[in-house]
Amino acid sequence: MIVLGLPRGGVPVAYEVADALGAPLDVFTVRKLGAPGNEEYAIGAIAIGRVVAIDRTAVHALRVSDGALEALIARERRELAARATLPWRPRPAVGGGQDGDRRDDGLATGATM
Repeated sequence: MIVLGLPRGGVPVAYEVADALGAPLDVFTVRKLGAPGNEEYAIGAIAIGRVVAIDRTAVHALRVSDGALEALIARERRELAARATLPWRPRPAVGGGQDGDRRDDGLATGATM
């Protein structure tokens, strides 16, 4: 098992869980796509590796245009790219039937998770 913390608030929580389980800890870099006009309400998320998850129901309900969504994704990709220039670390080794546990410090819409 590996415990993955979502920056920023999930990392301290993940640390405690990993410590209690005696499991390795790593960070999974992800960026919330906050709804225009309400940045705390996630309408999706992106991660390194061109991973994009969109809550199409929320996008439709909030009438977020394709252009606004594309601009939001581009902005958050720039932030991910900037973070990728920090001291290099390999991606977390997850897969091959390995159990994983993701941790964050809060869960409102679940989109980031």
